[in-house]
Amino acid sequence: MSTPTESVIRLRAKVMTELAWPRIALVTAVFNSGKYIEQATQSVLAQRYLNLDYFNVDGGSTDGTVEIIRKDELQISRHSG
Repeated sequence: MSTPTESVIRLRAKVMTELAWPRIALVTAVFNSGKYIEQATQSVLAQRYLNLDYFNVDGGSTDGTVEIIRKDELQISRHSG
């Protein structure tokens, strides 16, 4: 029987670490918050929490908020607006 490779060992360690972090969901509700939403989103993402569902929910902004949210859409779980 072969021994696990270093990459397999690192992957197992990563999975076990992620499982040790409780799953949390964070929702940022916004409306015409273009001036603040990018900083708020970057602050959440900078925490690098391993087991996070992060959502931005927009209430129909008309000030460019949605476009700013879309810049980070690959890093957040979901956005609406």
